[in-house]
Amino acid sequence: MPGFFLIDGVAHPAALAPADLKAPPPEEAIVARDGDHIWVHVDGAAHELVWQDPITHFEEESASGGDDVARAPMPGSVIQVAVTDGDSVAEGEIMMVIESMKLETAIKAPRDGVVMTVHRAIGQTFERDAALITLEAIAL
Repeated sequence: MPGFFLIDGVAHPAALAPADLKAPPPEEAIVARDGDHIWVHVDGAAHELVWQDPITHFEEESASGGDDVARAPMPGSVIQVAVTDGDSVAEGEIMMVIESMKLETAIKAPRDGVVMTVHRAIGQTFERDAALITLEAIAL
């Protein structure tokens, strides 16, 4: 599965593949994983890797600010969309409602702005951290 590892904030292209059972064993290392975060302790040093799929990586690269993209806090599906491309929204306004494990969550505008893109429609599913709605960048 191709993607990127973020190491010290720098993206490195990578691919995850099943282990080769015929390959010699690697040097002694301790590996721990929590979601997309992977910690590797080898030769007395600890390293944190963050796995990122290509779509998420390039969405973040093209986003101009953290408040421009409303992201999914958990995997789920869209049950209501209250805005369309071009709509003006006020900070705190409900833009979308998602459902995860029968729990409904309102996705609210992080700031005043104009909706640039609604990335998901009613009934569509998504993974944690997926872009749901993008607001137009604020001109500085």
